[in-house]
This record gives sequence, C-alpha cells and structure tokens, in this order.
Amino acid sequence: MSYCAVYLNRIHREKNLPEKPEDPLILEKSIPYDAEFTFIDFVPSVLTYSSSAHHQVEYHRFSHLIDTANNWLDKNSHWNIINCETVRLSYRHNVTSMVSRWEQQINPVTPLWSPISRGEFETSLKAFRLWIRRKDKFDSDYYNNNNDDIMFNDKFRKLKHLDFIPKRLNENSFETIDQLLERVNGRLKQPDTLFWNIITLESLKIEANSEWFIDPEISLADESSRHLTILRLFYEQYKSGDDMNAIILEENDDYPYTVIGIEDFKPELLSAGSFFKRPEFEPFCSLTQRASRWLNSQYVDYFLNAQSIDIKIKSPSKLETRNCTNIEHGHYIQFLRIVYCKLLPRINNNDSETIIKRPKSTHEQQQQQQQQTTNQSSSSSSDNNIIQLCSKVFVATKLDHPLDSMQQRIYNWLHHQDNNQQQNVCILGAETINVYGKDDDEKVLEKKTSDCFYGNRLGSLNTFTFKAIRLYYCQIPIIGDNDHDDNDFIDKDSRAKYYRCTGKTFQRKKSRNFTYSNSNSNNNNREKSLQRKNSKLKIIRSNSFRMNNVTTKQSSMNEKLDEKESNRIGFIKSLRRSKSHIQNHHSTSCNCM
Repeated sequence: MSYCAVYLNRIHREKNLPEKPEDPLILEKSIPYDAEFTFIDFVPSVLTYSSSAHHQVEYHRFSHLIDTANNWLDKNSHWNIINCETVRLSYRHNVTSMVSRWEQQINPVTPLWSPISRGEFETSLKAFRLWIRRKDKFDSDYYNNNNDDIMFNDKFRKLKHLDFIPKRLNENSFETIDQLLERVNGRLKQPDTLFWNIITLESLKIEANSEWFIDPEISLADESSRHLTILRLFYEQYKSGDDMNAIILEENDDYPYTVIGIEDFKPELLSAGSFFKRPEFEPFCSLTQRASRWLNSQYVDYFLNAQSIDIKIKSPSKLETRNCTNIEHGHYIQFLRIVYCKLLPRINNNDSETIIKRPKSTHEQQQQQQQQTTNQSSSSSSDNNIIQLCSKVFVATKLDHPLDSMQQRIYNWLHHQDNNQQQNVCILGAETINVYGKDDDEKVLEKKTSDCFYGNRLGSLNTFTFKAIRLYYCQIPIIGDNDHDDNDFIDKDSRAKYYRCTGKTFQRKKSRNFTYSNSNSNNNNREKSLQRKNSKLKIIRSNSFRMNNVTTKQSSMNEKLDEKESNRIGFIKSLRRSKSHIQNHHSTSCNCM
C-alpha cells in the first residue's frame, strides 16, 4: 500500500457544520505568468460523506474532472491543448504544502483508510493533468474564405475521453493491446469522428480486485497487486448544431478518417545477470534513437504521443509488451511506446486494408541496424539530416513546493537552455513518470531515469517513489552555406508540422477545416464536392509547427518534388535547409522550442 505525502487545500469549516460537497481543485496558481508551455492539474475533491461507521468518502469521478477542465478552457481561451494524461497524486487533508516523496512501505500506525475526523487523512487520488500551450498570432479562432468554408472556433470545442477496456476471453486471459487498438480504430471509422480532433491515446493501468473487475472512472481506488491496462482516448469534439453538422457530414463524405498505430521499442539485453549481478539493458536514450530511425523510415502522417511504460518481466530475453494484465512484485522493464496516426479515405476502403499490422519480428530491423553500423560514414551523415527524437527529465525532490518548482524548471529550460545554436527544438509531448529510489539525491534519481531495468521496484532498495516529468522533443538540424542545394528542401506541409517561426511560443495548433455550403442548390453542392475531392484537404494537427509565408522562389522549389518522392516522405523525414531559407525564418540566435 502507498500512503503519502502530498496536499489538498480543503475548506476549513467549523466542527459543528455539516459536510458539504467540494468543488474539484484546480492547481494553476504556480504557472509562470509568461509561460508558453506548462501543465495544469484538476484534482478530485470530496463529493459525498458517508454516515456509516466506516466513514467512507466518495470523490469526484474522472468524467467530472473533464467537465471541470472544459469550464476552465472556456474561461481561458488563450490556451491550446497539447497532451492529456491521468496522473496519480498523493494528498493529505488540511495541509497546504506538497512534497514529491511517496513512501512505498506500509505505515502500521496510520493505515491508508484512516477515519475522517477533520484532521490529517492521507490517500492517493487520480487527477487529470492537462498540458497546454499559449496561443499566438498564428492561432486564429475563425477561418473564412470565398468558398464559404468555415472553421469551428473555440466556443464549439469540448474535451472528451473514451475508455477501451479489455474483454475477458476466458478465466485467465484478456484481450491484448492489438485487439483493443482494433476496437479504437473501429470507433474512429464512424461518421461522427469527422468532428473529432484526437489528442492522446494513453495506456493506463487500473487497479483490479480479485475478480479482475475495474472501474476506470473512480478517483479513489483501493491498493491492489492486480492491474488491468486500458486504452484511454482523449479528443476534442467540435459541434455547432445538429442541422449544420448533418450538412457538413453529407458534404464531406470523402473526408479521410484517422487510423491509430502503436509501435513499442523494447530495450535490448546487453549482458545477462546472475545471482549477484543485475542484468544490463540498453539505456532509455537508445530507445528514443531507435524510435527516431523508425519514424524516419515509416510513412506516418503525424505523431500523436509517446509514453514510457513499465512491464513485469519473466525472462530478460523475451519481453511481452502487448499483455493487458499485470500482477505486482517482481522485476520490471521500461519500454517506449510511440503512438502515431495515418489518414485513410472513407470511400471504397477495405476493412482488412485499414488495419495497421505490426511486424511479427524485428529481424529486419536488426539487419538494418547492423548494416548502418557497418556503413558508419553513410549512417553518420544521414543521422545528421534527420529529426532526432529526444527526451528531457525533470525530477522534483524538494520537500517544500515541488509542483511550483517543476513548472518553473520547465519554464527555465525552455527559455534559457544551453542549446546548440544549430539546432531547433520542437516540443512533441510530455508525461509524468515514477522514479524509484532510496533517498532524494537528485543526481542518483536522474541516473535512474535512464535505466530501463527495475529490480523489485517496490522492495526495500526503493523506499520512495519520486514524481518526475519527461518532455519529448525533436532536434532539427540546420544546414550551413556549404550544404546549400536547390534540391535539398522539405515540402511545405512537412515544414509546417515540425518548424516554428519564433522562439517565443510552441506552434501546435489543433484545428480542422470543415466545408459548409450556404447555397440550396444541389448542383452547386455537387460541384463543390468534386472540387474538394480533387484538392488536398487541409488538416492541421495540434503538434504542427506553422511557419511564416514562404517566398515565391521557395514555393516554386517545393513544387519541384515529384509525387513519388513526396509520398515516401513520412514523419520526421530527412530535413535539409538552405541558408536563404534559414535567413527568412530563423536568425542565428533563434532558440526554437
């Protein structure tokens, strides 16, 4: 069992007053006033108090936290959503300070379920963490043109979530992650998903009882050694009215739909362990490098999110990352999960062709890696021309206000990082992770974040769990004068995804264009529908990085790409930029995030 350490700013009441429901807590005071990228927590509070002798307390359910976040977004329309996640925080009633240390051992004096007596009550709650970016001049609320196309503005935006729970196949087996993913993609093929803007697909472990029953909506759950992994889909829904939505669905029947794929990168075993020696696996940074090479070699329309996940291992040589069941205690391995999306047409599609199939083995990938190792000269030059997926970890160890410290440290790193001037940094996502350790030595904990092997993470060697934040970003190389080549450039869409024009904001606009005709003529609607089928539909993802308008010369250069070559350009393809292009959009002192 875990008891802890954190804090909940409850309302102080007199002892004789009856208990009343509390509003969810919004932790936003610690956000720097000029922050461009940060997070905000929505924490459940007490909803009802039981009059039974056990003094049980019911907290707000997770759906209520989503509603609270929507109300906050309505009042703070200058923020865009980057990522969503479910985090587990530990709270103590009537305490106004937070610590990041989470003790794993059972306290025999103060059990987890202490009676409520208006004193200290320690427990862990599931909160909703929202990663946000401040809007800038490129984030327009409305979009209109002469073709009567409209774009829904923020007042029609509503954040929602869907939980996909693995079904029980027999007494001892459940659906796998791949089977859950098929159900997710089946839901995304429905017509109403035209109004969806997918944000995150989260792999979430839920506590289960002895019968493997779970309630993913509950905020206060019993500690359990059994966990069931679900897929939680966060998305934004844009709606303006039933009549307009019906017309938009009819006129955009050729609009492509999204198919989500998952790729897991498992650490390779470097040396086998023994009774007195721990096995050695490759570090976490190697996983991000492999993910970079994979993303550059695959046709992926856009990057959705990345997540580091712990799995229990039975054999170091065989790691199974697709199981949804887990029983606590034992050795664990951390792997990297990349979630990506592809866009497929809605008309004349085969269900068998829409499923993203995973390779049965990584033998071909290993051969490619060996070939790259033998050809070091060619591989080194190619590695310098691709976008490198990287990660940065911030560990909070202070005992006063680590939440304030964490947000401030992220702010300082984004604005004052010692970055190479020849690199552009683009934020792709963020997540909250656990770091297991015996003390609060920050250097030791940062080293642990790079280790992929945890030996009995809840044992005596890991007395405490520390909360940390991992940012995922990519570094885009800049080519100098000698590397100038008229044929070495990126198409406009790729530049819009991964670049940004200034060093002040994070260009991750999430909006989608829908076509709506004001004319009552069916012929005009049919002609416009044909025009839309022949033109390229515009989809701007939340993690896109828009640039300023390119010059006529550069536009003509972009048109030189033949269709065959442009189809091979996937996510994070090899990027080469000329000096003239850099001068137009980046200064030598530009520190893009």
